[in-house]
Amino acid sequence: MKSLLGTVVVGVLMLCGTTMAMAEGEVEVHAEVNCYAVSSTAGMGGDLDGSMWVAQDGEDDDQFGVSARPSRIVLDLKGLAEGTGRIELDFFGGLASTGEDRPLPQLRKGYFRLDFPDTTGKPALLVGLDDDLLAPIDPDMVYYSSGWSAGNVGYRRAQLRGELTFGGFKTQLAIAQPPSAAGQASGIPDFQGRLAIAFPMGGDRATIGLSGAYGRQDDTASVETTAAALDFTLPFHTSVLDTPVIALSGEVFYGQCIDSYMGGIGQGRSSGGLGQAIRSVGGWVQLSLGLGENGRLNLGYMVDRPAREDFDATDLDFRSGNSCVFLNCGLKFGESSKIEAEVLWWVTEFSQLTAGGDDEARALMFVVGLSHEF
Repeated sequence: MKSLLGTVVVGVLMLCGTTMAMAEGEVEVHAEVNCYAVSSTAGMGGDLDGSMWVAQDGEDDDQFGVSARPSRIVLDLKGLAEGTGRIELDFFGGLASTGEDRPLPQLRKGYFRLDFPDTTGKPALLVGLDDDLLAPIDPDMVYYSSGWSAGNVGYRRAQLRGELTFGGFKTQLAIAQPPSAAGQASGIPDFQGRLAIAFPMGGDRATIGLSGAYGRQDDTASVETTAAALDFTLPFHTSVLDTPVIALSGEVFYGQCIDSYMGGIGQGRSSGGLGQAIRSVGGWVQLSLGLGENGRLNLGYMVDRPAREDFDATDLDFRSGNSCVFLNCGLKFGESSKIEAEVLWWVTEFSQLTAGGDDEARALMFVVGLSHEF
């Protein structure tokens, strides 16, 4: 299987930058080579390429790494009439047993979409792997994990999605793949929905959305997965280049058993994942400033805070809070190249119910990256 995946990836790379005309339409192949260096003043809870919290005993454990795993291959599919689609890969599918220099590909997106713009309500149907409807926007970050488990919820999963648009209002509903074996054992899919309104603001379009998700897990107990989120993108001033010079964006969420949606700091249920649902609340906010035609500066804060009372005595050292402040800048040079730098300040809180003690782990992280699009 691994050799087959490797053959597929090599074949796609050989086609990069070309457009293949087919009887059914076109396939436009794009690629981005993205390599960044990461330095952290503390050990992180997971792979340094894309960690989501500070390890409990990680302070004073400096780390450094270089990764090209964020590189992507994208196939944009353009069929006849109303059909479009996308297949997108990166290299965060895990690491081969032979070491860090052999990352495996990961399917980020793989869907087709049918649009009917001339029909009342402009209906559309999407089938395949795509972003969740729950909390669908992300902060502009250089570091790969994008604030998951630190206030940015919402991931990707296979789904059947329909949408309608009336003026500035858009309604979307999806039936999605349950995220775990316990979810599949429930016998029902995950349900997601989003209602959004777009309106003119600051010379551009502002968007405010309300989204939600519902599912269930059945194993030793039946637990509901529920979440609700508010997202907003507000441009305050737009230049003559149609690029927002000042923009404010963010999300606020509340839910329970939402580790599969990147909430709860990776903790969905108590008792080591077999007990009651863990509630969590959080979100993120970002201020974005344009730096001329080719640059952008982003400053943001995010936090995820699970409910302490939902853990039990078997959860010896649970994560009771996780926050991050980030500042980054990106500058384009040439036609397709970009250099980016980011500073992140992480604080992860730990609690011990039996000992009654609390602890914090902090990390200062620096990220510098170079990328080029083909």
